[in-house]
Amino acid sequence: MDFHKFQLWKRRRENTRANGEGQETARSGKRERLPKNPEQRKKLRRNGSYSLVYTAAALAALVAVNLVVSELPASMTQWDISGTGLYTIGEQTEELLSGLSQDVTVYLIAQEGQEEDSLVRLLDQYEEENSHITVEYVDPVKSPAFTSQYTEDAVYDNSLIVESGDVSRVIGYDDIFIGSYDYYGSYSITEFDGEGQLTSAIDYVTSEDLPVLYQVTGHDEATLSSSMEQAVIKENIEIQELNLMTADAVPDDADCLFLFSPYEDYTEEEVQKIKDYLAAGGHALIITTYTGEELPNFTSILEEYGVAPSEGIVLEGNANYVMGQNPMYIVPDFGSHEITSSLSGSRYVLMPIAQAIDTLDGASETLEITPLLTTSSDSYEKADLESMTSYAQEDGDASGPFNLGVAITETHDDDSETRLVYYTTEGLLDDTMNEAVAGGNEDLFLNTLTWLVGNESSVSIEPKDVQVEYLTITAASANTWSIMTTVILPAGVLLIGGIVCYKRRKR
Repeated sequence: MDFHKFQLWKRRRENTRANGEGQETARSGKRERLPKNPEQRKKLRRNGSYSLVYTAAALAALVAVNLVVSELPASMTQWDISGTGLYTIGEQTEELLSGLSQDVTVYLIAQEGQEEDSLVRLLDQYEEENSHITVEYVDPVKSPAFTSQYTEDAVYDNSLIVESGDVSRVIGYDDIFIGSYDYYGSYSITEFDGEGQLTSAIDYVTSEDLPVLYQVTGHDEATLSSSMEQAVIKENIEIQELNLMTADAVPDDADCLFLFSPYEDYTEEEVQKIKDYLAAGGHALIITTYTGEELPNFTSILEEYGVAPSEGIVLEGNANYVMGQNPMYIVPDFGSHEITSSLSGSRYVLMPIAQAIDTLDGASETLEITPLLTTSSDSYEKADLESMTSYAQEDGDASGPFNLGVAITETHDDDSETRLVYYTTEGLLDDTMNEAVAGGNEDLFLNTLTWLVGNESSVSIEPKDVQVEYLTITAASANTWSIMTTVILPAGVLLIGGIVCYKRRKR
């Protein structure tokens, strides 16, 4: 063997010996991972036991926390993140429930497993708010005759029956979940009136005496729409008809008279019965509308209290006080009064084709006349409609402002108080006009009745909107966002990742 081959053989032997020692060291290291010392092994077992104990304790604590949380009231464990406070009771409900001392049972009629979650969550809040309220679930399949003791009508799933003593009220599904048809004839739920209906029902079954509103009939009066009538019933004001031609007098239990836009005049006898009632501290809501005909007997009731309707109609010259650029569709200012205090600054009222209210000279000094609805100073009155040639103000047209609604009070020697409210258009209670101002007309109507019948507070709670508001964007915006999310953002992430990897390799 020559020298060079010897050197190569020697280096290979050295490398082989080194690799063998490394492998032995590695094998020796693996064997040394488990200690041979009994004390060390005992210590490892003890540490493992501690870990098991800690894990079991943590699991037990987690179970205990879950049990505690499950017993907490829903108000502490469930948050209402809906935009309209769909699952939150309001101040009116809290005020009513805080003073509730009678036992009330609320029955939710629904097949087992078919209960509406929104209704169940609402009932949980009522039950937690006052211990006098008990909620029971009734399956109509298992108890088919249960609802017949409260009503002869069909009661559908997710309806409610509210009972206290011998008094009860049935709240139908359609009264709670209010829907409508769209342009294509598709029906969908748009509003949830669970709180409004339930609070009203609780107030109804726990009230000893409900106020009675007598609507005078027999003179071709305007008709109160079903929605307005239901709003009055929801306010827990009972509506009854009154024919003064056959009645000897206004009934003793009348809390308020309703004279709704008669087209035929009253008889003198009828007028006298109304005047006698008002003179004894009675209350009345009077609404008239422009007919072009004189009703002298009827008008004498208003004149007795210092007011009368003007001859023509009012037009508004200020665009900020009209609806739809129609000068006869007036959106008036609110006066300062208990009736309008909750509306002023936040709501609107629409008065279509209204007359001005004239305050008569020589009215009794005992009368207090307070404006409720007033036009702007740019308004004017068209007294002669037959010869009117333009909506614009012309020579001879009286200038505003005018009152379109007033409240009148008169205190008597026996401390009784006559209350009268007068509006000058039946359009105030038209459903279309009411919808145009998002329910402002209905609110004014209910506030008026509440003040007239002497209710300390209203229990009428508006339904809550349940429709989802979708984000509407143009096609160009949609394309821009599509490119942003499918191209630019992924490319940016890849670029940043490449830069990070490049920097790490250079280290």
